[in-house]
Amino acid sequence: VRCAARTGQWDTACAAAVTAIIQRDRIRPELLRTLEAGATEAHAWEPLARAMTAALSQGPMQAALSQALEVTIAGWFRDRVGDLDAAEQAAQRGAAQGPTRLDTLEILAGLQRRDPSPRLIATLLKMDRLEEHSLDALFEAAKLAVEQDNPALSQQVLEQLYRKAGGMWMQGDPTTGEQKPSEIAQWALDRLIAHHIVVGNAGRAVHVLIDGTRLPLDVEKACELRRHAAEMLAERGERSRAIDVYRGVLDAKPDDREALGRVAAMCEEEGR
Repeated sequence: VRCAARTGQWDTACAAAVTAIIQRDRIRPELLRTLEAGATEAHAWEPLARAMTAALSQGPMQAALSQALEVTIAGWFRDRVGDLDAAEQAAQRGAAQGPTRLDTLEILAGLQRRDPSPRLIATLLKMDRLEEHSLDALFEAAKLAVEQDNPALSQQVLEQLYRKAGGMWMQGDPTTGEQKPSEIAQWALDRLIAHHIVVGNAGRAVHVLIDGTRLPLDVEKACELRRHAAEMLAERGERSRAIDVYRGVLDAKPDDREALGRVAAMCEEEGR
């Protein structure tokens, strides 16, 4: 490996390196350092990165080792060559070996942010599965899904975010990320309600409005959700259910004259 690297025979050097890795079933740091030293001396980072890509595609290798090498190649293309497309391709190949390394997915997401698309959302969702106590990746995915005007994807990701953030908030779980469960749960709740209204699914919107009152919200916010749900039910002709929901408002705020008036009017319409 050393001799081939010194003489610029990158295909030979990388093929020998991959063979050694397969035989030893591990990546020796000094092996990579030898290749990198040769590339630095000869200003040959691109030939090294492309030769290692080709060598890695030639033979079977344990998934974890292949993933680690692809991450290394991605770093070479990104930091030494400046070919971000090639870096993204390497990171994508690494992630395809199995979403078990957060650093692989973080590198891939960083490269995919150049052109946000459903692919970036998919990467962020994989990151979220590895970050049990963080909402950062899932929140970013939800914002992107909403911005990309993809109703089905928006609903899927918003529901995931609402369930996770709401659960963390109610259980008092610690968070390792920047986003706070209380803030993110309410953000997701509001967007999910708006989503169902926009797509014309009033029944689902009512369900989410009522479900949201289970969160440890302040009294005014919880009453606002109940009022909204009750009025949507009334518009659908479900006055009996609307009255029951309004009673939740009156349990929290017995002197709410607006709620009292609406309940009285609906009871009269229902003949109660």
